[in-house]
Amino acid sequence: MVKTPFAQKDIVYSSTPLENRLLGIHPRLFATEDRITELRSQLTKAPYDSFLQRIIAVADSKKRPDFQGDTRPYGEWLQHNAVAYRMTQNKRFLKAAVSAIEAMAAEKEWSLSLNYGHWASGMALAYDWLYHHLSPATITLIQQTLADRTEKVYRSWTAYRDAYPLGYAWNHMGVVHGGIMMAGFALWGEINGPGRWLKMSMEKLRLMLLALGPDGASAEGQAYGQYHIDYMVKSMWLAEDLLGEELFKYSEFYKNHPISMIHNMLPHNSWRSRKGGCFPIAFVQTSDTDDVHWHGPDSHLRVIASRLRNGHAQWLADEASAADINGESSTFLNLLAYDPTVKPIAPTREPTLKHFTDKDVVIMRSGWGSDDSLSVFKCGPNSGHHAARHFRHNVAGGHMHPDAAHLMIHAFNEWLIPDDGYTRKETTFQNTLLVNGIGQTGDGAMWFEDLEMRQGKPEGYIVRAAQQRRFDIVTGNAAPAYKPEAGLKTFYRTLLYFRPHLWVVIDEVKTAAPAIFNLRFHGAAPFEPQETPNTWNLTGKHGSLKVAAWASLPFSGTAYKNELVKSPGYPRRTLDGIEFANIRPARAACFITALHAHANSEPASLIAQVTPNGKGLRLRFSGTDFNHSLNCSFSKSKPVTIS
Repeated sequence: MVKTPFAQKDIVYSSTPLENRLLGIHPRLFATEDRITELRSQLTKAPYDSFLQRIIAVADSKKRPDFQGDTRPYGEWLQHNAVAYRMTQNKRFLKAAVSAIEAMAAEKEWSLSLNYGHWASGMALAYDWLYHHLSPATITLIQQTLADRTEKVYRSWTAYRDAYPLGYAWNHMGVVHGGIMMAGFALWGEINGPGRWLKMSMEKLRLMLLALGPDGASAEGQAYGQYHIDYMVKSMWLAEDLLGEELFKYSEFYKNHPISMIHNMLPHNSWRSRKGGCFPIAFVQTSDTDDVHWHGPDSHLRVIASRLRNGHAQWLADEASAADINGESSTFLNLLAYDPTVKPIAPTREPTLKHFTDKDVVIMRSGWGSDDSLSVFKCGPNSGHHAARHFRHNVAGGHMHPDAAHLMIHAFNEWLIPDDGYTRKETTFQNTLLVNGIGQTGDGAMWFEDLEMRQGKPEGYIVRAAQQRRFDIVTGNAAPAYKPEAGLKTFYRTLLYFRPHLWVVIDEVKTAAPAIFNLRFHGAAPFEPQETPNTWNLTGKHGSLKVAAWASLPFSGTAYKNELVKSPGYPRRTLDGIEFANIRPARAACFITALHAHANSEPASLIAQVTPNGKGLRLRFSGTDFNHSLNCSFSKSKPVTIS
């Protein structure tokens, strides 16, 4: 192989498949010409036929590039037209791809942010896959355009002008990094410069992998985490094939990510498909998003399934495809990555309590059925313990919430105690505690601010999470998460889960000076007071929740509406809530809240009794089909002991 003058000077590592076997070869991104020929022979068979139809649907989603509104999806539109043309040989897709290339090239500014990542990825794949079907003028246009736009981003990253080259677990970095890497792989050997882009990108990719915690859960939550992963798996795939790296098998995050997604999966009958133009709903969402997700998951799960021979990834990808709950930005990966020899493994043997030890999130469910109940308890560092140990700068952006000791309850196929969604970062919007109206460190703005934690301030953490014979138990120490001015010395929240529909919350709080403790829970509907003192009912679309409260000192319960604020220009919405607060300031208190879910067609039956038992308390919760008694023992320095 005779190297071009560009290849002779633009060295990556000298040892890579790209440099030694693929110079001048197109296509080489995700597939070779032989692989494309092989795939075309499978397109009349399942599931390849459905993969192709989804690719065509994305390609047909726009008639022409008019760049109105959010312009990022034009990158995906271009990609899928290129793949559709190579799979069908229908020239309308080639014509659409060329029109997109010309229109995008005419836009002189692609930004240094997300838009660049989408457009560069799209144009790089189109260049590579359509190389032998484009005119010399179009090839030159792509080379000049990608070189100009990517060099601008490269100069910005190497100058460290902003957070982009340092946000290793942040969706913005993943997307822009993916654009740089795909442009470099597509153009290497044919212009001067891609070798530099690829060396920098590979260094960044190793740091991105290092920043991801071992439990497979994203610090940004499911929606933005999937956005990051959508681009990162493509970069990893290309680095393995074209640079000879081995990345997937050494990443604990990617080994555990499919199981993480499965435990974050809502019961199947709660899923909402994309039909009617809706964003899909299928997963627990604990950071910025209003329940929906936008990217995948089946496309990146197919990559993980094939690279790691992971049956859980294959199972969830199959389920997501069948239910049509996928964002389609990278749906072409389903066709290219699908490996029929990886047999799907359902999660039927998975435990129903899962503690994500890096993010300190615990998810409990009554079972793996389509209508089972699910609850979430959060009490961990905003970027995870792993990132906090390894980095002193912000690696995960600001989509996290100030939500230590936050609780969510999903039953009868709806959120009865929901998350606040995509809002300003305010503790008052969470299902947790305020002290004299004061919340947790990092709140008060549109984006979560973790500077004090990076300077050494402790964060909340899970003390215990275990399945016992009668119930699941989780305790979080949330006191470190609060602002110093709250004066909070102790805040242990213990959650007991009695399957399938009873949750008991025990809150132990102590402060340096007398204070008012504001315990807040938000609901899917208003909390209506009942005849029995200190009880309320919430009636959702399908299920209801009866709430019974007790405290060690005089308290009141007040229903309210919380106005959720996002940012200027976004509509405001309200979330119903109930607040329990001591009537007079005190230095210490114990609150016990029982929450029982039942179908709307059934009457509320919860009866809660709390009585003194020596130095502790005896609790009894009974109803139509349950009767639970337990003893609580308290100490000065440890959370409650349950027997």
